Amino acid sequence: MGSLSLRVSAFTLLALVVLTSCPSPSGGTSTVSADPAPASPAWVKAEYVKTPDSVRITWEPVALSFQLYRSLGGGSWEKVGSPVATSSYSDPDYYGPTPDAFHPKLVQYAVQSLGTQGASALSVASNPTSPVVLNAEATLFSQTGGIHLKWAPHSEAEGYRIYRYPNGTGSTPVLVNETAQGVLAWDDLPPTVSADPKPNLPYYYRVTWKKGGEEYGTSGPFILGAYGTSEDLYEPNEDWSVLHQASVFNDSQPPLIYSFDDGNGGSVKDTDWYEAIVPAGQTMTVKVTLPVDTPFTAGELRFRFFSKDIESPQQAVNPGPSGTNLFTFTPDTATGGQIVYFQIEPELASHRNAIGSYSVTVGNDL
Repeated sequence: MGSLSLRVSAFTLLALVVLTSCPSPSGGTSTVSADPAPASPAWVKAEYVKTPDSVRITWEPVALSFQLYRSLGGGSWEKVGSPVATSSYSDPDYYGPTPDAFHPKLVQYAVQSLGTQGASALSVASNPTSPVVLNAEATLFSQTGGIHLKWAPHSEAEGYRIYRYPNGTGSTPVLVNETAQGVLAWDDLPPTVSADPKPNLPYYYRVTWKKGGEEYGTSGPFILGAYGTSEDLYEPNEDWSVLHQASVFNDSQPPLIYSFDDGNGGSVKDTDWYEAIVPAGQTMTVKVTLPVDTPFTAGELRFRFFSKDIESPQQAVNPGPSGTNLFTFTPDTATGGQIVYFQIEPELASHRNAIGSYSVTVGNDL
């Protein structure tokens, strides 16, 4: 029995040598250890870096080389660059080859280990990140006239800042509030009459995020909010004009008109409506005077009359000396007074990011 046991052990040893030996380039043999496919990396983390503008990804070094993958907005995984031999990577093209400036997205990363026997499965996805705060919205409180702002959490943020732009996206921003980590909403309520925000005007907002004493996301998307509505609550203060009245609005609450980019690739405008009563057989004349410093240029404001089923062609309202914009209308009836409406609106395509104030006078002898 002892002799039989020795022969079996020798056969087993010979088999092991055969399985683990292979020819070497010099004609001898070399021993190669078994190399299974490597494990997927763990602890994949994405962190936005301000300078240089990039996302830095780190992971557990469980192999000799790695391949990165990127997902935008929860979409499919796309390969990023060539394999790397380190356990970190900086991605300056985190928004891909054709970024959408108006609609930035969250970006996530996954890492694949590479080995001589194959590649691992993709790792668990990293935390989502972005250079800016996303999904910010502004809604109007009809009860108070305030604007309710809310936004999505940023995975790296330790707090947030809210800025208001009082006169278009190119104006100087005003820091109006800061919130702590996890506080994702704030209400901008109307202050005193003499301060911003004023009723029936559009205001832009931008939400930034803070980390380690630094501020991030100052180039994030704008949010458009307006106090009041396009119902012209202050235009003309519900004091409708009649013929020979000097002005169709209360001078303490002048009409305002605007055509604004909405900060999201679209636009919004405010249109002012007025009502006048024209006696039978008379012609109504409306004079529109724009201030010298109006931000609207020639042709960017349009005027037209409405009466019954009659709608006049649009006519340009141009900046210039007082009295240069005169518009006349004769009702189609010979008896009784007739209600005539007229409208002043901006050309939506102008995208002027501008606010204009003006005066309107109605009469038959202008």
